[in-house]
Amino acid sequence: MRAAFGFLVIVLVMAIGLWLAKQQSQSLTRPLPGATPAGSAASAPTPQNLPKAVGTQVQGAMDEAARRASAAQE
Repeated sequence: MRAAFGFLVIVLVMAIGLWLAKQQSQSLTRPLPGATPAGSAASAPTPQNLPKAVGTQVQGAMDEAARRASAAQE
């Protein structure tokens, strides 16, 4: 009985996890309500160029940190 209850709990947790993953993946593909594609296309990164946008932000932060460290040593 104990093993059956443990198995049932594991199945229930897996079902909830898969349902949440499905909800998350559907929310990524749906457009935001009220969003204008023409106005925000230039400023908002798309999923295809998101890694490049994040890389640019990280590089900018690293450059700023290097400038501050250089200024602190002088």
